[in-house]
Amino acid sequence: NDPETAAEQFRFVQQAYECLSDPTERQWYDEHRDAILAGWSSSGNDNPNAHDMLFQVVPFMYAGCFRGFGDDDGGFYAVYRSVFDHIYQGEATGTRVEGSASALEFLAAADFGTSTSAWTTVATFYQAWESFASGLNYSWEDDYDVKEAPNRRVRRAMEEANRKARKAAKKARNDDVGALVRFVKKRDPRVQARLEQVQAAQRAQEQVRKDEQVQRKKQAQQAREDWKLQAQQNMAQQDFFLL
Repeated sequence: NDPETAAEQFRFVQQAYECLSDPTERQWYDEHRDAILAGWSSSGNDNPNAHDMLFQVVPFMYAGCFRGFGDDDGGFYAVYRSVFDHIYQGEATGTRVEGSASALEFLAAADFGTSTSAWTTVATFYQAWESFASGLNYSWEDDYDVKEAPNRRVRRAMEEANRKARKAAKKARNDDVGALVRFVKKRDPRVQARLEQVQAAQRAQEQVRKDEQVQRKKQAQQAREDWKLQAQQNMAQQDFFLL
C-alpha cells in the first residue's frame, strides 16, 4: 500500500538483476560479496593511515546505496559526487610517488556534475576516471622495516617483498576504483541519454545513406533507360536515311 516503498524495492530488484545478468559485474560481486555486505574496503587493511587515504568504494557498488536519479541528498548524483571527491582527496593528501602530479591534476579538472550537466562535462569526467591509476606509494603495506635488516642481502630481500606488497595493493585499489567507475557509468542516465542520441543519429544517417542509395539506383536506371531510348532513336534515324 506504499507506492514509494514498492518503487524502491522494485528498483533494488531490477538493479540486482542487472548486476547478476552482467558476467563481469557478477564475477566482481562474487569476489567482493562479504565486503559489500559488511561495508568495509576490500583491502581489509586496518592501518588508520591507509583508511585516511583509501576511501572505501566497495559499499557503493550495490543498488541500495542511492535513492533515485535526482540531485537531492541521497540521490545518484549527490552520492557519487561525494564518493569520487573522497577518492580524489585521498589521492591528493596521501604520500604520492614521483611523477604522478599530472594524473592528479587531470582528476581535479573532472567534475561529476549534476543531472543537467552538459555532455562535455560528463565525457570529461569519465575520460579522466576511466584511466585512473593511483599515485599513492602504499608504503603502509610494507611487510618489513628495512632499517632492521642485518645485512645487505636481507635488506634487498625485504625491499623486494615490500615492493611486491605495494604493487599488489595498488593494483587492488585501481581494480576497485575501475569497477566503481564502470558501475556508475553503466547506470548514469546522462550516459544512457547520450547513447540513445548517438544511436538515433546513427539510424538517421543510415536512413539518409539508404535513401541516397535508392536515389542513385533510380538515377542510374533512368540514365540506362534514357540511353536505350536515345540508341533506339538513333537506329531509327539511320534506318530512315537508308531507305
